[in-house]
Amino acid sequence: MKQLAMYINGRFENDFNGEWRDVLNPSTEETIAREPKGGKADVDRAVAAARAAQPAWERLPAVERGAYFAQNRPRHTRTR
Repeated sequence: MKQLAMYINGRFENDFNGEWRDVLNPSTEETIAREPKGGKADVDRAVAAARAAQPAWERLPAVERGAYFAQNRPRHTRTR
């Protein structure tokens, strides 16, 4: 079964407490993956990382920020 992770500070990570929850297919209610449950400590780490990264991100020209998103978009998304 596929195990998902949280993306915090440029890395895919599991949560601190090791708890997981099932990801269900809404049409069949079949479990299709597991994801970290996450908690306050995970939110705190993500917020701290975002705050630390913000000044450098603001200095990037908009075209470079857009290129980053285009290059790193999930594979399952479609373009128009």
